[in-house]
Amino acid sequence: MLKRWLLWLFYEPRHVWVALAPTAVSLVYALGVARTENAIRLTGLTLQLLGILTVVWGLVSTWRFFGLGDPIAKMLDWLSRVPWRRRVIHASMNASVELDDAFAARGHTSWPIDPSAPI
Repeated sequence: MLKRWLLWLFYEPRHVWVALAPTAVSLVYALGVARTENAIRLTGLTLQLLGILTVVWGLVSTWRFFGLGDPIAKMLDWLSRVPWRRRVIHASMNASVELDDAFAARGHTSWPIDPSAPI
């Protein structure tokens, strides 16, 4: 009988307990054990980092659920293609100035469009 009660109370709603436990532990630590401002700030930082990790975990599992491959491998592949070389841009300019009341300038640029580039 006790085993059924414990399963009902703790095992079935285990996701609720996993969600509430970090908050409860943080409150007990910040407001009970260490009552300093730094403890409260570090506890908040820890909760924020746990929240970010939870979101990343959810994104990775959703990515894998839809069969999009391994997101970590895709990120490492993207980082391996960093364009280390700078593109050199050449420019030229002509100017003429008259002694009038107003001064105006215009600039124009152009570059070739790749016909195979996506829109």
